[in-house]
Amino acid sequence: MFNHSTHPKRLNVGWIKDVAAETITYTTTRDISAGEELCISYGARLTFKDVEEQQRAEERAKEEELEATYFWKFGMDATADVDAEGKENLVSKK
Repeated sequence: MFNHSTHPKRLNVGWIKDVAAETITYTTTRDISAGEELCISYGARLTFKDVEEQQRAEERAKEEELEATYFWKFGMDATADVDAEGKENLVSKK
């Protein structure tokens, strides 16, 4: 049995649909620990509310609000350069 999740860190089962053979093949996307929950995305046409998606949307909104406040308060440009190590270098407007 699978549980629904769209959270990238929780998804651990993928599937391939073969219409001609009328089969669906499920496979794990990584090693699964004993007792670990198997999670798969049921797709975009859910018949129930996706609680995880709502939580992630709320988290993204909070992060965006904090970033906007930070950039405004410290006069930083919202555009950041990324150095060779992948770290962001914010550019001051001042």
